[in-house]
Amino acid sequence: MNRKSDMEGKDIGDGRRTIRVQMARHFISGIAVLIPLGITLFALSVIFKATVGVSASFLGLFLGDLPRNVVITLAILLSIGIVYLAGLLASHVVGRKAIALGETLVAQIPVVKTIYATSKQVIEMFQGHPDSQSRKVVLVEYPTPGLRAFGFLTGRITMPDATECYKIFIPTAPNPTSGYFQLVPTSRCEVLDMSTEEALRLIISVGILAPPSLEVLAKMTTPAHVPVEVTADMSSSSG
Repeated sequence: MNRKSDMEGKDIGDGRRTIRVQMARHFISGIAVLIPLGITLFALSVIFKATVGVSASFLGLFLGDLPRNVVITLAILLSIGIVYLAGLLASHVVGRKAIALGETLVAQIPVVKTIYATSKQVIEMFQGHPDSQSRKVVLVEYPTPGLRAFGFLTGRITMPDATECYKIFIPTAPNPTSGYFQLVPTSRCEVLDMSTEEALRLIISVGILAPPSLEVLAKMTTPAHVPVEVTADMSSSSG
């Protein structure tokens, strides 16, 4: 009788452990589903506030008597229309020439030209733009010797002591839009057989979507399509 009751107690204990394991698995699965959704919604909310908010403020100057929800609806439609027209212009020769003319005018404004050019280059890098052929995915020793980090090659530079270095942007995970800018000697940088999209997917997933192995194409020496920039003497700025 005692043996039977012990077996029943063991079965009950095993059943409870099974329930706890299943609950833990479901909880982890729920987190795995909600975290990407939350990040996506957060990004969309930032974009929404940045675009629709400006459009709503603009429309409010002329349609201030209308209800707020009507103004917001019109602002959404206006934002969608502006984005669509911009894409339509960029897909035609005349539109591309108009955009190029606009960029030429922007390039004449001292502060604005730096912000615009930088943001455009960053977007092109993350998009894998066809004109951004030098945006290679590289592997560097960072932050200490022996540790490796993924980075994006953004250019080449000659230091004051004639050392050849590559300009590397090392993104943070899971937000690759922030990170660190490093000047890495050419002999300590390796280019990977990996696209920008694959690298971004790996970084955003904090390594979960990493490939089973990494293939190094070659040690970086003189890569094609990477413009050379010569720095000015920085001895005066080091102080």
